[in-house]
Amino acid sequence: MHHDVQLLEYLGSFIFGTIGLGLMFVIYLINAFAWFNLGKKANLSYSILAFVPILQFFVFFGIIRKSFLWGLLYLIPGINVLAYLYFNYLFYKNFNTSDIIIILCLVFPPLGQLYMLYMAFSDDVRYVPYYNNF
Repeated sequence: MHHDVQLLEYLGSFIFGTIGLGLMFVIYLINAFAWFNLGKKANLSYSILAFVPILQFFVFFGIIRKSFLWGLLYLIPGINVLAYLYFNYLFYKNFNTSDIIIILCLVFPPLGQLYMLYMAFSDDVRYVPYYNNF
């Protein structure tokens, strides 16, 4: 009897683990296709890098027209928060997003994720280069 319970526990763990991994993979694919579409809207020749987890940063920095070396600011405690706000502000501005939507997306990151998916898959959203001096 004890072995039956133990077998059910292992089986349950396997099933829920498989479902969890499958769900994570689906979420990854949705995000990868979103970054790919955003890179295509920005006319980046290397949008295919959106499917390689770490190299997605190249697509992001290509969209905001900054060298990927600026990403090193994310490694500096304190500065990384300011870098996040600044780079994401530029990201949204490059798709002609209003300031109120940008603020909401920065304050509520899950909303920002949903809005990014909208920008990627909507035909109404266009890449409009935002020029800044910094």
